[in-house]
Amino acid sequence: MVPETWGAATPAELEMGLLLGQRDGFVSMFYPSYPTAYYEELGINLDTESKARLLEVQGQQASVDKEIFYEANADVHLIDPNTLQFYSRNRSNQ
Repeated sequence: MVPETWGAATPAELEMGLLLGQRDGFVSMFYPSYPTAYYEELGINLDTESKARLLEVQGQQASVDKEIFYEANADVHLIDPNTLQFYSRNRSNQ
């Protein structure tokens, strides 16, 4: 079974999903924006503005908002568990 919706943490993980032909199922991402100019040059319209932002940045601190993570309701998240743990730890230290 192929997941219908998915989220990506980094541009590399975003590319993995796109290369697997799953552009329409992209629902969440970590960072406020991803570089998309090279997609546009290839004729791929990638809307990152409407995606859920999992990473909350306040000054020098960044953390994952658990509520937004669950609200994104992705079937799969392409996120390194160590990265997720790191940003979750930052949230508990705030």
